[in-house]
Amino acid sequence: MAPKPLVFSLFFIGILFSSLVFSPYVLDYTLTPRLISVSIILVLSFYLWFKASAQKLVKVDFIVLSYIAYVLFSCVSGLWANTPTESIFENAKLVVALAVFLFGYYFFKSDKEHALTLLAKISVVIVLVECVLVSSQLSQLAAFNKEALYNVYGANSHKNLVSSFLYVSLFFQVMGLFRLKKIWKWLTLLTLLLSLGMIAVIQTKAVWIALAVSVMLILLLLLYKRINIKLSLKWSLITGIILINIFFIFLQPEIIRKGLDFNKSQSQNDKAGSKKELDNERLQLWDKTYEMIHAHPVIGVGAGNWQIHFPDATLKGMYRAEDLNFTFQRPHNDLLWIIAETGFIGLNLFLLFVVSLLLFLIHTLKFVSERRMMIEVILSVVTIVGFFTAAFFDFPKERIEHLIWVNLVFAFAYSLIKENNDLKTLFEFKISGLYFVGLELILVITTVIGIYRYKGEYYTRQMYDRKKLNNNPGVIREAKKAVNFAYSIDPTSLPIKWYTGNSYAIAGNFNQAKTDLLEAYQLNPYNRNVVNDLASAYVNTNKPDSAEYYYLEASRISPRFDDPKLNLVAIYFNKRKFEKADSCLKTLLHDSERRTKYQKMVDAFLEKQK
Repeated sequence: MAPKPLVFSLFFIGILFSSLVFSPYVLDYTLTPRLISVSIILVLSFYLWFKASAQKLVKVDFIVLSYIAYVLFSCVSGLWANTPTESIFENAKLVVALAVFLFGYYFFKSDKEHALTLLAKISVVIVLVECVLVSSQLSQLAAFNKEALYNVYGANSHKNLVSSFLYVSLFFQVMGLFRLKKIWKWLTLLTLLLSLGMIAVIQTKAVWIALAVSVMLILLLLLYKRINIKLSLKWSLITGIILINIFFIFLQPEIIRKGLDFNKSQSQNDKAGSKKELDNERLQLWDKTYEMIHAHPVIGVGAGNWQIHFPDATLKGMYRAEDLNFTFQRPHNDLLWIIAETGFIGLNLFLLFVVSLLLFLIHTLKFVSERRMMIEVILSVVTIVGFFTAAFFDFPKERIEHLIWVNLVFAFAYSLIKENNDLKTLFEFKISGLYFVGLELILVITTVIGIYRYKGEYYTRQMYDRKKLNNNPGVIREAKKAVNFAYSIDPTSLPIKWYTGNSYAIAGNFNQAKTDLLEAYQLNPYNRNVVNDLASAYVNTNKPDSAEYYYLEASRISPRFDDPKLNLVAIYFNKRKFEKADSCLKTLLHDSERRTKYQKMVDAFLEKQK
């Protein structure tokens, strides 16, 4: 039974709107507004589908079960996450992604041509908007180099995300070339060329690699179609997953180590300043992520909590993090991100879904004869592999529009598999009134999470404004409004309680400051600023021994961070441990007035002791 026009129109108009909506009143203009938008669309679409559809029997096979199992395990991982609010938000995004996949499959199964035509037109509109935004941002650049290009973010908050989004959109533009007519066909061809042009100009190497892999894969799939090779789906799946695990457990850590060694040798041997290094910061991120993985290999640190645990591996060697106070929210490798947060259990559940999808598509390619179907199968394989090639170096998993569109590709691929293969049904159930209420409630909860996240970011933005004005009562007032069950830390991984703790300290309310900073520490025990300021709170409440412990911890996390070392010097000086104070001063890496003052004081007392 074809879906009712209202359900169809609502869902696809919602896809367009959710890919472009933004709000200037929150910290991240696009992330939370798009989560709210797509969640509302899914709530309404599910209600209309339930009212309109006569067939409510759901059959679950191995592919769908794998995806559901991965999302469920990620949700369960929130139980051991250090910062629950980040886990709640991350899992809300995954629930939305799964829902888009299931709805997408339903629409492709019901009316594939209509769905693809609409998505091709939507893709054309979005790419034209992207082109206008990117052109405007490029025109404002004073220089045209790597650093300047980071000011080009289109409608996606980051230049790399613009490129990866455009890469996924190529799939629907190519599909549109075979289906659209007249002006839409020419517009599709234009946006296809514009997409490739923008990808070239923005200079995201991860997507360039994805395009190169795509071209090679097309050739290999065409060759595979011609030669007589039979694949055992079961053994290919097992072998593929084992090989991927071997890569992440044994091979990638060795590659990272050799890359870091190569960069170190380049720095030591090249005197002219013309050394050519690999991307050292990304290698450092991966290396430290592996330290996290080694500590939590099976179940990970909990969804959304990579950013919390990452500094525990120390920020040593990361110049921007130590000297510029730059924070990292993701490891620039989505698969490593999955392993770090949900362990190898999470990775393998996800691999069961993706690898099964790819193997069944390749199996389908072998016996389809109709030209258009063959192109559809090849493009599905190529797009999925290319997307994860780009995701190996970047972070599209973070963004709502990427989750929407790649899950539409997953849904289309799954519809091709179901159309051409007899997948065994593991179990089936009818969506009765009770099931409907339960599933609808889940979608409503994702909407509520998005709204509360928006509220948190809105008041955090207000809090920042008060902080700039040194309005400490205003900071405390806005911060209290920001904190809720879905929001407790800002985009720099600083708990909102850190801001209130410092404001209370400035006002002289040291006991309340310590209370708030302890809460901040519980939410993020590895942020150098949180640990350092908690130590200062213990100083202000006359507990120098506790303060010393936390200052040492802050120094461990960030060896180039001089503030805790200077504070330690003060503690040692007050305890008349002048040799220890002198040793601590010798570890400082930056000159400052405070350092000079302390050194003179310590030197004077050391001289008296001679």
